[in-house]
Amino acid sequence: MRTASLIFWVVLIIVGPVSVYALDEPAMMKSTNGALENFYYLTDERQKLEYAGPPSNYDTGVKLIRVDEMDKENGAYKLVFWHWVKINEKNDPTNFVHEKPSFHYVNADHVEIDEQHIEPHYFEQKVIGHFHGPMNFENFPFEQLILQIIIEPGIQQDEEPEQHDEPEHQDIEAEHQDIEQVNFVLDPKSGIDPQATVPGFSIGEFSLEKSVHVHEGIEQEVFSRIVFSFSIERSSYGSFLTSILPATMITGLALLTFYIPSNYTPRIYLTAPLLLALVYLHRTVLSEIPSVGYATFFDKMMVIDYSIFVIAITSLAIQMRYNTVHKNPENESKINKIMFLLIPVIVLIEIGLLWFS
Repeated sequence: MRTASLIFWVVLIIVGPVSVYALDEPAMMKSTNGALENFYYLTDERQKLEYAGPPSNYDTGVKLIRVDEMDKENGAYKLVFWHWVKINEKNDPTNFVHEKPSFHYVNADHVEIDEQHIEPHYFEQKVIGHFHGPMNFENFPFEQLILQIIIEPGIQQDEEPEQHDEPEHQDIEAEHQDIEQVNFVLDPKSGIDPQATVPGFSIGEFSLEKSVHVHEGIEQEVFSRIVFSFSIERSSYGSFLTSILPATMITGLALLTFYIPSNYTPRIYLTAPLLLALVYLHRTVLSEIPSVGYATFFDKMMVIDYSIFVIAITSLAIQMRYNTVHKNPENESKINKIMFLLIPVIVLIEIGLLWFS
């Protein structure tokens, strides 16, 4: 009897656990596991959005290093600069080491990231990008161009996005919400590197401004935006020597026709080539800028120069007419004097019309 009892307990010890593991999980256990998974998922989501009330304040700054290229024909320029963001609030759960911030350079065609420095509450990157913007050549050749860098928070794209049972539009709304929970704060350390250069230009003052951009789409979205602007301009002395001085000298030589004695052939030979030279100079200087729909400072000045040539040629034609028909040298001298005195009057009228009308 003892032997049979001993055999029973040995078999029970060996076979019992195997039978237990072979059994399916009870329905209660399955429901319990599912509830736990949902709880952990919701907890993670809550932790991500627990700071979604007040936006994360990013102290944002830009430091310009250099301007590599200038394409005035297309209003494009290549910039190299440092861009950083910093969080000074200790209770902000944002951690740049775990999730790098994303930025959208609004007026850039192509952007490359050269270097990055990452800390939990500090992120800095060196940006090389091709930017574009409007350029005003109204004061050419003494123009001052304003170049801008426009930055907005970007949508963070995960390399392997997780799949959830929620509809796709919920993921999109979450991304938009993340963008709207970023508030840029201007960093006073922004500026221009003292060694920054622009080929053919000198760098002037800079400004850093904050604004709010409203995107009117299916849903109205509000983004924080910063605009870093700086001016570049030509050397006034160099612009005067290469454009204003040659035009002034050509026009001054045309005035010599009023002092040449009544010998029409030399006066014609002097005026015609000078007029052609002035037209050629005008076209050559304007080739430095794109075609614009307004008159530049240089265009207005050339209008005055052309009018002086017109007066000189008109005076010469009237004098030749009097010499041929009336044979009166005294009238020729009076006509020459009257036309010469008419020049400052015409110039003053043109200045008033071109610059003050």
